[in-house]
Amino acid sequence: MRFRNKKGQSVFEFIVFIPFLLLLLQTFLKVGGAINGSINQQKHLRGYYYYKLKNSSYFPSINDLKQLGGMTQVGYSAFGWSEELVNGRQPKAPCYQLNSFFGQPIDTCQEVTERAEGKSQFIRVYSVYGLCGSVYTIGESGNWQAVLSSAPNCANSN
Repeated sequence: MRFRNKKGQSVFEFIVFIPFLLLLLQTFLKVGGAINGSINQQKHLRGYYYYKLKNSSYFPSINDLKQLGGMTQVGYSAFGWSEELVNGRQPKAPCYQLNSFFGQPIDTCQEVTERAEGKSQFIRVYSVYGLCGSVYTIGESGNWQAVLSSAPNCANSN
């Protein structure tokens, strides 16, 4: 059977395709926002890092080194995010939720649930910025001393 009247066919196809277009547009906007947030977070982290250095090429400072516990050698300085802070608190990182048209959210921005199992509806942005600098070790006197070497060493050790 052949239909001769095809008026409205393209309107029907457009109406059927609209939900997919909206989902695609929403995903592009959320992922683009997350990328933009990551770039801005990296810029601010880098600016804060250089502010903390106070334009000194000797980093980390001796005062910062005195606050370290258990380290015997330090060769770089960095600011950034980790999964858990020293005092057991969770760090706060920006979250961007990718909404789904189907089902309930499987996790929250604050924590990943067992139900998520490697999947998430959130893009979590974590940034780290650091520089290699002078290598410091704890000397025989118990004070931090700069190690003079020709090869740069960018590692920490206990």
